[in-house]
Amino acid sequence: MSTGLTFRGRPEHQFRNFVALWSVTLKVSLRRMLGRPLVRSWSWTFEMGTELLREQMRVMFTMTPPEARAFGDSMSLPAPALDRVRMSEPVTTPARGRWFEPRETSGRTLLYLHGGGYAFHGEGYANFVALVAEATGARTFALDYRLSPEHPHPAQLEDALAAYRALLASGVSPSQLAVAGDSAGGHLTLSLVLALRDAGEPLPAVAMGLCPWTHTGARGASLTANDPYDWVQGAHAIQFGAWYRAGIPADDPRVSPLCADLRGLPPLVLQAGGREILHDQIVEFADAAKSQGVSVSLQVWPEMNHDFQAFGPDVPEAREALANLRTAMQQWCK
Repeated sequence: MSTGLTFRGRPEHQFRNFVALWSVTLKVSLRRMLGRPLVRSWSWTFEMGTELLREQMRVMFTMTPPEARAFGDSMSLPAPALDRVRMSEPVTTPARGRWFEPRETSGRTLLYLHGGGYAFHGEGYANFVALVAEATGARTFALDYRLSPEHPHPAQLEDALAAYRALLASGVSPSQLAVAGDSAGGHLTLSLVLALRDAGEPLPAVAMGLCPWTHTGARGASLTANDPYDWVQGAHAIQFGAWYRAGIPADDPRVSPLCADLRGLPPLVLQAGGREILHDQIVEFADAAKSQGVSVSLQVWPEMNHDFQAFGPDVPEAREALANLRTAMQQWCK
């Protein structure tokens, strides 16, 4: 787990990460030596990653959001996918973000919306986007939207709409365009297609949510029941929601797609882990969308936790989930 780790930024942040790394290594190694892994099917690497991310999140929630972002960037993991994908320099117009272009492209375009509870966007996310771009074979624009709590709803939706419209204005056909996102980015994906439908604008060929947040309040028993297995905790999701909503009730469809009228949406591909805190609300959303006539593919990996796809090819479930995104784009982007 430590191979290729890089420490940077403020000395105090580097020190806290160094201590966390070795304490987590000792904790996980001893637990597994005693025959008590957190989940029996997990590898040492996956369990280490889960515990290290959990410790990072714990520390970040003792800080202000700006300091937490700096702390999150003070330790980076190896990013092999970035060696296989061409990443552009940041662009600012017509939308802020980066292009990711795989070596072999399919001719399709993907608008990718990152997670992070709408509050965090670490530099390490580039590897996650590269994994998705490589798996789908799509020329991928990763939007760098404004963050809460400094910029609450609807800032993120406004940025996503601007990026989507810019792609269409550049000549990208909706039939060759997909939108995807993980976690809060999955929430933004759903919010985006709802806004496009309401505005009568062209819809993407398919919308894909990787462990998508579908309700920004305390929804679903798994939000706390799966705390022992997930690296993001239910209390964190509730705080992220409060920052994002800025006083809007959690059941308002503007901030919780689960509460919206879902009729007329494009095909949806939703992925979830059975051990993640958002599991129940993802399943509830899928059921609601199906009951309203939407084409929905819900894919659940029972032993996985939140955003497991980010572990890439080394984890069979992540490898399968990423491959399924390519299949979905081949099916719907004609």
